[in-house]
Amino acid sequence: MFSSKQLRPPWRVGLAAGALGILLGAASPAWSVQLASGKTYFLNVPKLLNTTAYNRVINFQSNFVFTIAVPANAGEPLKRVEIDLGDYGTDMYLDLNRSLVVQADQPDQRYAIEKMSRDPDPRKPVVSLSLAEPVPPGNTVRLELFVAVGPRIGGTHLFGVTAYPPGENAHGQFLGFGRTRIDDN
Repeated sequence: MFSSKQLRPPWRVGLAAGALGILLGAASPAWSVQLASGKTYFLNVPKLLNTTAYNRVINFQSNFVFTIAVPANAGEPLKRVEIDLGDYGTDMYLDLNRSLVVQADQPDQRYAIEKMSRDPDPRKPVVSLSLAEPVPPGNTVRLELFVAVGPRIGGTHLFGVTAYPPGENAHGQFLGFGRTRIDDN
């Protein structure tokens, strides 16, 4: 038989430490995850809410629009977004200077784009967009890519969307595939 003295230290210490961790976590207004290496993560990942294209005809100008919500409990703001244009992205010509990021519920409120680039390797059709001021948690934005010449092949196109918090060593979180239909002429 075990005495109460034999059982007390191990489980009570563990229980007290766990309860203290939960209480401290609940009292903290904003949490983010940062490893000892300096790598930063979102606590709760932003969500890709919608993807659409205006003027969905092949070989024609269009806007591809990605709506992204940064949850209030994300722990970190949204600093950068990468969009993989998919298999037919090499056929698209983007006008990065005409692309923009706006507040979803207030389209007149724009976020300044610090840097926008396309991977120079034509086999990797990835667009990277970095904001001058990150999107704070609790906000929803629309990222509008202006496409000067759309894909040459109609059908359903998938775009991989990845979000990054601020920091030199930020970990990207894949938000999912945006899906839009491009019609043949």
